[in-house]
Amino acid sequence: MKKIIYLLIIILPLWILFYWYSTVKNLEKVELYTSQIVSKNNMNSEKYPNKWKYYNGVLMYALLQTGQYDKFVNLFYDEAINDDYSIGELDSIAPARTLFYLDSKKYKEKLDFVYQELLKQETLSDCANNYKHKMNNPRWEKYPLSLDGLYMALPFVMEYSKMYNLHEEKAIFERLNFISNNLKLKNNLYTHGISSDGKTTNGIVWLRACGWYAMAQVDIIELMPESKEKEILKKQLILFFDAMLKYQHSGMWKNVIFPKNNLKCNKYETSGSLMLSYAMMKSYTLGFVKNPKYAIEGVKIFNKVVSKNLKKDKNGIYNLKDIYKSSSVYDVLEEYCVCEKYIENDAKGIAPLILSSLYVRPSLNKLTNVNNLSFKKAIFNK
Repeated sequence: MKKIIYLLIIILPLWILFYWYSTVKNLEKVELYTSQIVSKNNMNSEKYPNKWKYYNGVLMYALLQTGQYDKFVNLFYDEAINDDYSIGELDSIAPARTLFYLDSKKYKEKLDFVYQELLKQETLSDCANNYKHKMNNPRWEKYPLSLDGLYMALPFVMEYSKMYNLHEEKAIFERLNFISNNLKLKNNLYTHGISSDGKTTNGIVWLRACGWYAMAQVDIIELMPESKEKEILKKQLILFFDAMLKYQHSGMWKNVIFPKNNLKCNKYETSGSLMLSYAMMKSYTLGFVKNPKYAIEGVKIFNKVVSKNLKKDKNGIYNLKDIYKSSSVYDVLEEYCVCEKYIENDAKGIAPLILSSLYVRPSLNKLTNVNNLSFKKAIFNK
């Protein structure tokens, strides 16, 4: 017995050191990949013929959070703002959120314009006045409210409300609370969309939709003042995390999580896995959840995705693979698993990779300082 104890005393620190070292190497890969993405994307190139798109906005927000690409992001918005564009759908709200973190005075007129455009968006009275995801789009008529739209609009509303003291917190809470009460299945997973009367869901759990929900919930909790509503949102988040973790396999989730089916091309998907990694680590780091298992899982997911799906090509360039391109809200499983829709280096995967990477070190620092035993257990169950 003493020999075993001595071995553990020797092996544990070595194993923790190795785990930390491999995680740091993965962070370095992400930093290099990010710099490669920025360096090859000239803002004057044809790559951004229409800059005001949600995926570009989410990527710019992530780049700005690193503290290294302020000039790049400012140049992007200087050109994007000058483009002729209209806010014709909920997705077009998302790029404006980054403006709060640049120069809100400089962009005040644009922020006001986007908010006024949002007020014109159709809402669903039977769904707690949640925003209809897309207007005049037949593919979204059956299930007009989706999880995706929560991240597109609600964090922006919270930021704008804080700036102008509009007190939108209760309205936002009611929208999120409706989601929890009506899009949540018996297994506590969230279905992708719901009908306009709030009665019929599509019954399919799509990973990235869950990721959008998780990021929206966490970012809104961060922005929300202390209140009973904020505590309810935290409890909802814990139930959701616990449900999702039951369906995780070796650090990632498949593109369609439920119902379980042997679908062709239902791959382990990058973007949604990373969104959940970000949400779990951020929640623990900021104290929204107390159990260290969420940070432990978040770090594990990050490491798994980076080691599995961030690969160098023969020219030494990193590529991020298995990002599902896009999906409307369907009620046919096969529509979520189109083989040709798994692509590389898409902003919808790059942004959560960057955001997730920013919470790895804070999570590990808090884990090792607060609950060393939990961290040890985690690396042995890696």
